[in-house]
Amino acid sequence: MKQLIALCFFAMTLFGCDAKKSAPEEFSARDQAIAEMREKIKDPESAKFGKFSIAGPNFACLTINAKNGYGGYSGDQQAVLAKSGQRWIYARMADPSVSHESCLEIHEK
Repeated sequence: MKQLIALCFFAMTLFGCDAKKSAPEEFSARDQAIAEMREKIKDPESAKFGKFSIAGPNFACLTINAKNGYGGYSGDQQAVLAKSGQRWIYARMADPSVSHESCLEIHEK
């Protein structure tokens, strides 16, 4: 019986070694953008992510609503991300009055 358990454990270990880990380029553009923004905001667990759209070849807009320093939600804001190789990296937050559609119009030029 002990040999069977040891064999099963050994087999599970071998299967675990063959598992592929996802490289950043294997994630969707939206997933990359969300992961990038989770690293930049104060309370990443509170973040609610909305629309993600690519604006032209080098920019993207991601709608975010996250808690501010006082614990309340700040309302939808647009994060602007820039393409760097195969990844999307944080560039800046747009003015709070900028809608998702306006963010796209601004960065498609």
